[in-house]
Amino acid sequence: MVKAAKLMVLVGGVIGILAFFLPFGTFTHGKDEVSFSGFVIVKGIETVQDVVTTAGEADVISGADKKEANEVLSEIKGLVLAFFVPSLLLALVG
Repeated sequence: MVKAAKLMVLVGGVIGILAFFLPFGTFTHGKDEVSFSGFVIVKGIETVQDVVTTAGEADVISGADKKEANEVLSEIKGLVLAFFVPSLLLALVG
């Protein structure tokens, strides 16, 4: 019984870690669809092509827009990390 519980904890932790890198949600603006994950939120946006998943107005997005997006992402970075830290702890304990 203990081995099964330990396996469940390990699997839950690994799934949580994988979820950190998988798309967390999408945002549609005009013709562009932006996909983001926990990793993108924590890392920030370096290039527009990192997050824009459909062809459209990606070339028109200015550096100021990218800076503003990174400022907003930095405000919620701690919350996202707090959301995924238990997954890391479960994987370590399991």
